[in-house]
Amino acid sequence: MSISSQQADLAWNDVVQDFKNNKYWGFTVHQEEQSEKRVNVTRELFAYIWTMVQALIIMKVVIFYFGLKSASEAEPMDMVWLVLAIAFSFSSLFFFAWRKSRRKKK
Repeated sequence: MSISSQQADLAWNDVVQDFKNNKYWGFTVHQEEQSEKRVNVTRELFAYIWTMVQALIIMKVVIFYFGLKSASEAEPMDMVWLVLAIAFSFSSLFFFAWRKSRRKKK
């Protein structure tokens, strides 16, 4: 007794329609939890992307600006701004790593 692929497709369609029409045969559906997990993953990904942009683009521009300014003018306040920019860059990366390491793993 062999079944053709077309008959198998029709039978599978009947099974799926019966499953939906009979309220999932008494099984609970967890669609809401999946969408909530997707939102959490998106938020998690955004944090990593923002940290990357901040470290690779924004802070590099700030550090280069203050570095060039302090090298060309040699004023003490320019060196202070450069040290503060470098300290902020490192501290923001360390804070990000510390915050992500404390997150509970499921």
